Amino acid sequence: MTGFDIKAVIDGIVAYASQNYILLLAGFALLVLFSSKGIFGRIRAGIEKALTDNWQLTLLASTGIALSLASAYTTWDGLRNFTRAPLLSVAISFGIQGVMLIVAWLIGESFAVGMSQRTSDGRRLRLADATIGMLLGVALVGIVFYWILHQYNAVSLTKHAGLQTDWVKFADVSVYFLLALVLMGMIAFGSRRGGEISTPYVQSVRLIVKNAVLWVMFLASMSASVFFSFDSHFNAIFPAEQRARAAEIRTTSQMGGVVADIGALTQKRQIEEAESLFETEGWKAYDKQLSSLAQASQGAQGEIERFFVQQMEERRRAINEQQERIATSQSGQAGLANRKISLTEELSRLKAERPSLAAEYAQHKSELDAKAKEIDAKRVDALAEDRGVEGTLKHGKGPVYRQRMAELATLQDQYKVKQERTKDAQRRLVTVETRVAQLERELSTIDGDLAKLKGEADTAEQRIKASLAVNAEDEGSKLDPARVLPAFERARTAFRQQPDTERLGALQQQCSNLLNAMSSTQATKERVRAIDCDPKQAAEAAARVFALNAGLVAFHNNCAGGDKIARHTTTDALLGFGRKCLQDSGLISKDSAEIGARLASIDMNRDDKAHRFVVTWNAFLDGNRLAYLSLILAIGVDALVFMSGLFGAQALRSPLSDVPSPKARSAHQLQAIIEAALLPNTFNKARLTREAMHPMEPVDGFTNIVRLSELDPESASQVRDVLNAGATIGAVRHTSRAGTYLVRAELYEFLCQVIQKELKTKPAETKRGLELNELETRMTEALLPDVRETADAVLQHLHPIDEKNGFTSEIFMSEVEPEHVRPVRNVLTAGSSLRVVQRDRSDRDRYYLHAELYKTLARIRARALLTESSGDGRIAYGGQLGDARPAIADGRVGLNGNGAEQRLLGSRAMDREADLARSDDSLRAMFQDSIMQALGLSVSSLFAVAEPEIAGEAIAAASALKRIARAHLGLSSELKLIEADNRRVLEQAESMLAESHANDPRVREILQEVVGEIGQRLPAMMLLPEGGLMDRLVAALEDGQSENRLSDDEEILLVKLSKLRKEIKQMNLADAGQWRLITRHMDELNKAGPMPHQAGDGSTPTKH
Repeated sequence: MTGFDIKAVIDGIVAYASQNYILLLAGFALLVLFSSKGIFGRIRAGIEKALTDNWQLTLLASTGIALSLASAYTTWDGLRNFTRAPLLSVAISFGIQGVMLIVAWLIGESFAVGMSQRTSDGRRLRLADATIGMLLGVALVGIVFYWILHQYNAVSLTKHAGLQTDWVKFADVSVYFLLALVLMGMIAFGSRRGGEISTPYVQSVRLIVKNAVLWVMFLASMSASVFFSFDSHFNAIFPAEQRARAAEIRTTSQMGGVVADIGALTQKRQIEEAESLFETEGWKAYDKQLSSLAQASQGAQGEIERFFVQQMEERRRAINEQQERIATSQSGQAGLANRKISLTEELSRLKAERPSLAAEYAQHKSELDAKAKEIDAKRVDALAEDRGVEGTLKHGKGPVYRQRMAELATLQDQYKVKQERTKDAQRRLVTVETRVAQLERELSTIDGDLAKLKGEADTAEQRIKASLAVNAEDEGSKLDPARVLPAFERARTAFRQQPDTERLGALQQQCSNLLNAMSSTQATKERVRAIDCDPKQAAEAAARVFALNAGLVAFHNNCAGGDKIARHTTTDALLGFGRKCLQDSGLISKDSAEIGARLASIDMNRDDKAHRFVVTWNAFLDGNRLAYLSLILAIGVDALVFMSGLFGAQALRSPLSDVPSPKARSAHQLQAIIEAALLPNTFNKARLTREAMHPMEPVDGFTNIVRLSELDPESASQVRDVLNAGATIGAVRHTSRAGTYLVRAELYEFLCQVIQKELKTKPAETKRGLELNELETRMTEALLPDVRETADAVLQHLHPIDEKNGFTSEIFMSEVEPEHVRPVRNVLTAGSSLRVVQRDRSDRDRYYLHAELYKTLARIRARALLTESSGDGRIAYGGQLGDARPAIADGRVGLNGNGAEQRLLGSRAMDREADLARSDDSLRAMFQDSIMQALGLSVSSLFAVAEPEIAGEAIAAASALKRIARAHLGLSSELKLIEADNRRVLEQAESMLAESHANDPRVREILQEVVGEIGQRLPAMMLLPEGGLMDRLVAALEDGQSENRLSDDEEILLVKLSKLRKEIKQMNLADAGQWRLITRHMDELNKAGPMPHQAGDGSTPTKH
């Protein structure tokens, strides 16, 4: 029994799915669409939830998955072409796409988290660190500048010439280098100063470097996906026929380039070898011989002329001799030719007779042989008769025997006659054959003699021609011996211009002629005794040049020209043509190895024999536009996968992600921190926290303020949970006043989103929560004026019952005391309007109360008890109602035991206003007293800076303090907060006073004057010891010091501020000179050095 082939089954499933994927997808979609139970039902519910919760994120996720599937298919198709294993290709493609999509999501999340992250170390560098960094930076810039100058040959440093400078190039390089340096400086400065353009890019680079592992993983996966997807796309849009045509075109083009390079390289090497030839020792030695000959020939013109005349006469005699030899040879050839004709005719005649003679001889020979056989037979018959063996069988020589002997004698005679005839025929045949052989020998001898004579004539003619050529060449020199030396020099120059074998031979000939002429003359013989014209050393030195010359000739004859390569149409023929051209070129092994490697590469990368990878890569390198299109498609799809993951992670971005924080947290982590604080009742807690926030002037990104003192204890506890969570992520900051917190806009925005989400996703629960909140409000109103006692009265008359439709208790109005009947009835009426109280139809004195109403009443009573126990009964939360009007809130803490809210105009001030005269001075004094009390200051503080000179100096000192605060983030934040509180208190006081005199324009005008005067002098009054500004600034710095968050400069600033605070308390502030001294001290505080920070950030570590 054969085994079960799992791989074959899986491959079959994959093949079926790839062929019918549309039907499979349609079936899956129908199951999800119409199924309400099971896994498909859960998938449908999940899709519906995703679309309703965040359809943008769902669309991005779906897009990313769809693009990943598309990229996975092309990757699988390309992998399958390489591995030939569909199952393996599926696994690899799934891994590549999964890693790429997840890493793209992680990269997007790293950007979403890291763009709001700030460094956790806020300490400044020391002076030594800054100096070392500056020196290292200057050294680096100098080294780079010198390297660039050296690379562009603007400066050069050599051992012998020293430093050499090309000032034109130096100026050009300097300008470009300075431009680049200034541009980089502007980018760095803009980033340092918090530029809106440069800072995000610098932050992005930091994040990329920090998450380099993720980028390496993504780029590796994307490279693999792009490569195999490119192969799939390219095979789909570029058919095999086009690939074959492109391969032929590429091979022809490459081979043309190789052949051209062979010719160019051979020419180059020939020139190089020719130049180096004249530097070799062999040529120098030969050239020395030539120079010696030229020098020795000077002044020997007569001897040379006589030599050439003698040579000419000898050549003429030689010509005459050769002509005589030619004549003799021609006459001998004529006789031999006639003899050859006669012999040839005789030979032809004899050859014609020989066949008949041979036939005759053969006939006679056969007849002779037959007679010899007959004689032998008769002899045997006679012997047999004699012995009695045959015949008569009688022994002895009887008549028969004698008859046999007579016949034998006759046959012997006939044999002898036939033998003579055979000999005659043989003799005639031998005679003819002997004569034929003799004639052939004679003809051969004649032919040899004729060839010899003809050779002698040809040799003589050639020698005559050679002599004539020499005569023609030396025609001028024999008459003018002075031209012998120029001819010799021309031969030397010609060889130097183009060293080849012909010119070397001509040079040797000229040298030999001149040397022979001088050697033949007794007067010059001794001069040239040591001179040798044999160029054996020069020929050895020039052997490489001569080989390259021969190679160039062969190359031009066999390879150069387009018609040569056009004859070869196949790849094999082209490669063979290239190798032949390489062999003919005469290049050395090193050069030929390089060209051979190119030919081998062409052969190995042939499309008709190479791997698919090589075929695809060849098309890409050929500049095939379809290949580029395939690559763009592959990169585009994978880039869209990356963008979908990136934007998908950004779509999950929360408003809390914009909160600056030294610790990197994802949007999910940030939301989880706040959402955990909002549990269990998310909607109500978020709504309560949002409603507890008050707007304020933005200070370092903090736009809201929360005062827990304004809330009842239960609400304050719930809001405090959210504030604690916000402080964990840096969205909440505690001020120097107890129970007061600053809240960033991002937290407010997130709470609004939470409320909106709860209203959208849980409409029934949120609606019920709103109804319960309204129930609590209505119950509080119904319980007035004595909230706690009325709540006790209602609760103590409740009777528990079995729960029915949420109603868990009942009350009988007959049991309620008369003094509590009316407030109890108010509670029941209010509850009935909110469907938490039902009246019994059978018993009109009985009312059923819902469990929520009981909880609400119990909560109101508990809050009232807590409020009374804290001694701070608030109107809004069931505090004691009285005739006193609430005061305007103060901007400081600690001046009054009941807080700043107690220092507004009370009813006592209002009564006094009614009794006071309506004069302007009295109104102004009353307004000044009221507003100054609200600010926590006395009127004497206003009068202390009333003098114009003092006021001017005091305001100048306050302005100097503001200038200092701009350079220190902690001081700036604290000062802005104090100013915002003071403005708020001032506006509230003005509003309440204006409301009290709304019908009197004159009083409102006086009020505006007083408010303007106080607002103008308020910064100066805050510097007074009574104002407490210096105390708060010092306290803020001391808090930072206790938490070890101060830099070195801020430590110095704290010491100077503490000293200045003591001096202010000891000064006579009624003297303008003292205020000028304060201003100088303020200016000296700047010497502590500013802290670097980004404007409007509020997230740097040094926060006070």
